[in-house]
Amino acid sequence: PDLSGRADRLGALADWVADPANPFFARAQANRVWFHLFGRGLVDPNDDFKAANPPSNPALLDHLTAEFARGGHRLKPLVRHLMTSRLYQLAAGADDGAHFAHGRVRPLDAEELLDAVSGVLG
Repeated sequence: PDLSGRADRLGALADWVADPANPFFARAQANRVWFHLFGRGLVDPNDDFKAANPPSNPALLDHLTAEFARGGHRLKPLVRHLMTSRLYQLAAGADDGAHFAHGRVRPLDAEELLDAVSGVLG
């Protein structure tokens, strides 16, 4: 984009980030959603996308990226896709680490704990 003079640089960046042709946004978002639901991203650390740090399961990340794009780059369809998957519904058990063979038990976030206590105590 033309960034000469007083062009809207922030607007140009926002347009590029949200552009459906931008392959980086969909991959990063798919990995971020996976991280929030499973406790660890397919690319770990979560935002460290580089050739020296490949995803633990590239085919799965490609599938999630395509699902995110197919859902119009909206989070709700991707979250629904993941939460209705067999993998998400596996019982918590021995931690398999990189292969996500079992659900992971994790403590509640502060906001989740507050909502749970408020709901119980009214």
